[in-house]
Amino acid sequence: QSTKSLLYEPALKRTIQVFMRKLLVQLLVELPRIGSTTIYGNLNKIILATKRWSLIDTRLYIKVILEHLQLKDLISTICSELISIYHCL
Repeated sequence: QSTKSLLYEPALKRTIQVFMRKLLVQLLVELPRIGSTTIYGNLNKIILATKRWSLIDTRLYIKVILEHLQLKDLISTICSELISIYHCL
């Protein structure tokens, strides 16, 4: 990742970043089709509003979403996991 590395290639880095952004856009387009509302999304995290009242239902719903996304060819290349759940009114 260092620019002083002998294998550093700026064009390759830009190309990979473009592909990462395109993949993120496809993921953010797919989430409303599943039935969730995206509050915030970037390359590091995605915040969803699930409209579930209990945390157990929310955890199960997110599990179903992650399983559904793993069935998609292109999106299955993303390593995703549930980090935290927040309950807000």
